[in-house]
Amino acid sequence: MGEFPKRIGEIGEEIVGEFLSLIGWHNPAKNFDIPSIDPEKHKKKTHGIDAYFNYKSPLISKTLENIIISVKYSKDKYPNSPVAKFKDYYVDLGKAIESFKKSDLRADNIINRTDIEGVFDRGVLFWLNNVDGDSTDLTSKLSSLKHQRTLIMMGFFL
Repeated sequence: MGEFPKRIGEIGEEIVGEFLSLIGWHNPAKNFDIPSIDPEKHKKKTHGIDAYFNYKSPLISKTLENIIISVKYSKDKYPNSPVAKFKDYYVDLGKAIESFKKSDLRADNIINRTDIEGVFDRGVLFWLNNVDGDSTDLTSKLSSLKHQRTLIMMGFFL
């Protein structure tokens, strides 16, 4: 990856990090790889994780919530037809979660916990851009998708 795209990605991760702090998710693990459980199917040997956070659920007793966070940040406007690009991001996050479920990181976080009986592994996708005045309504453009299990956060120039 070149320096400029790398820097753009870092800016997006900083913005998301600030947002996560605002909602009480302080100090998530950031920027690491986990091995793919099926490199042939996933078409990659590892999955880059932008951020990972876990917490004991305040709503479901004795349950640990694992949150895998993917940040997609661009200097370009959202596409006029964003469904295909969103699906790519969504599928990539799904494959990362699939591999996370079999990862040492996940196992290490639950192995000695006597206060946990259940675990949920969830993905959060942040798709942001840095285009002043981009007022694209991604929610309406993505409303045709039937299986939106990922929280979609949209951001505009800050």
